[in-house]
Amino acid sequence: MLVCFLNNYEKFHFKRVFTIIYLIIHFSFPLSIFLKSY
Repeated sequence: MLVCFLNNYEKFHFKRVFTIIYLIIHFSFPLSIFLKSY
């Protein structure tokens, strides 16, 4: 049960990290374009 919990936590944590990275890229990319155009 503990192994299953750790496995699920690891997947959840990875998903959360991936989401954060995605958001950072998603927001920083248009921001850099905006700053370059500005």
